[in-house]
Amino acid sequence: MERTWDIKMKALMWLYSFDNFVEVYRYDYKTKVIVKFTKSDLVDKTIEFDGMLSKIGDNLFLLFKNNGSLIFIANENEILIDDDVLINVTGKPSDRVLTILKKGKFLFEVHYSLVDDKSIEGDLTPFAEEEDFDFGLFVSNISMDKRRQKVFLGKE
Repeated sequence: MERTWDIKMKALMWLYSFDNFVEVYRYDYKTKVIVKFTKSDLVDKTIEFDGMLSKIGDNLFLLFKNNGSLIFIANENEILIDDDVLINVTGKPSDRVLTILKKGKFLFEVHYSLVDDKSIEGDLTPFAEEEDFDFGLFVSNISMDKRRQKVFLGKE
């Protein structure tokens, strides 16, 4: 999908792993190269992180801030999250469909499955919500909430 917005993109970004607390990634926007590190690998503890990355099955999802804007990448599809964009997730965990609409028109959809039970035995966070284990749902919820977008962008 061709990029349809005019934002100067930062070349290198650091992303937290949504799926694994100890993993982080360096993402080169120009080359699309992603390099995995552990947090203990990082010598520079002052690195500023721009977003998150999640691998669900064969799908790669990235959500990051860049020059004051929020960008979502689902596989090869890039979308600027703005007032015209609706990101919706439907289906049961074993058969999810993430759909993206812009101005009410279908752009693309991604099918994925949350086959692994990501609940943790003895988890002391019984207040965890479904979006804590489903990156697609997490992105959908952020896309529909201006306050959460501001928080993600560091504006609140």
